[in-house]
Amino acid sequence: MIKRVGIFSSTRADYSYLKPVAKALQQLKIKVVFFITGLHLRQDRGNSIKYIQSDGFVFYTITNQLHTDEAINQAGINGDILKQLPMLLSEKKIQFLLLLGDRSEILTAALSAMHINVAIGHIHGGDLSYGGGIDDSIRHAVTKLAHVHFPASNDSARRLLRLQEAPWRIIKAGETSLENIKQSDNTFLQRFNLPQPYAVLLQHGEALQADKSVEQFKSVYTALCSFDLHKVVILPNDDPGAKKMIAFIKSQSKTSATTVFNTLATADFFDLLKNSKFLIGNSSSAIIEAPYLGVPAINLGIRQQGRKTYVSTLHGDFNTANIVELIAEVLTNRHKLKTRAVAKRLSNRPLASKIIAQHIKSLRLDKSFFQKVMS
Repeated sequence: MIKRVGIFSSTRADYSYLKPVAKALQQLKIKVVFFITGLHLRQDRGNSIKYIQSDGFVFYTITNQLHTDEAINQAGINGDILKQLPMLLSEKKIQFLLLLGDRSEILTAALSAMHINVAIGHIHGGDLSYGGGIDDSIRHAVTKLAHVHFPASNDSARRLLRLQEAPWRIIKAGETSLENIKQSDNTFLQRFNLPQPYAVLLQHGEALQADKSVEQFKSVYTALCSFDLHKVVILPNDDPGAKKMIAFIKSQSKTSATTVFNTLATADFFDLLKNSKFLIGNSSSAIIEAPYLGVPAINLGIRQQGRKTYVSTLHGDFNTANIVELIAEVLTNRHKLKTRAVAKRLSNRPLASKIIAQHIKSLRLDKSFFQKVMS
């Protein structure tokens, strides 16, 4: 029987997916321990470890030696994980390590667990986002290391089967991040006194076009300036290209028409999003959370290519004129009606966190569980 589960997190985004599962595991009397690294530990990027602390979870940190080059820095973080995580997992007697998504850090976390016979679970395996460059390669590599999979959709589950994973290892769960919506308290606008109406801009660097990241961001920002809307910008993660983007964003924050947040608590992010006119950029929130909330969204570029989308989310490139047309469309009543219809259809989904937690509790970590064979 599994009594101690480790959960690995390196960004504010993956924590929002993992938090509901952690709470569901605790309700089943399973000890949960977080292993934290990456952006969570950076003071200059909002120190998002504070959210894990305030939620009361036990956690241990994997320290990083930062490098000025963004790509080298990312590789260095992975080296730090390989050096520190195996010992932490062993010392804390972790039986099962839960991972999420497609960032390179989870691949090295999986390798760390594999070498000391810690079982591995993977949320969001089988997804596609081939526009991100290395994302799919990492995600599918983790699939071959993981012992059990919790895909978010039937399509993702079928891809795992095509990757020769045994059917009994695949448990369709759904989107865990959506459960955080119920935790929002609708006080965000009051606490921050944001001007209305506003749009939310959340955009990350694209691995295959890192040198174009700041120009891509400027094209979106310029298009937004064509409308009588306050702009709320959330800083990107630490993908290549982020530094120049952040420098530009901070230069624009001096204007009265732009508010910038380094990072936000999950509940605050959902409050911000559901009271906005629309979300724009290349974040997966335009694909996953915005439709569920009934918020129109515009997804730009190639970062999310391959993901399943709904009619509430429009798609385009980083051409300013094209973006202006898309913004005009999402502000129409006809698009608002489409968006509400999507939200209504998505409103009655089962709790993914409970599906995952119950399955983890039921696992027997015997020889057949660890012995993976081609199905």
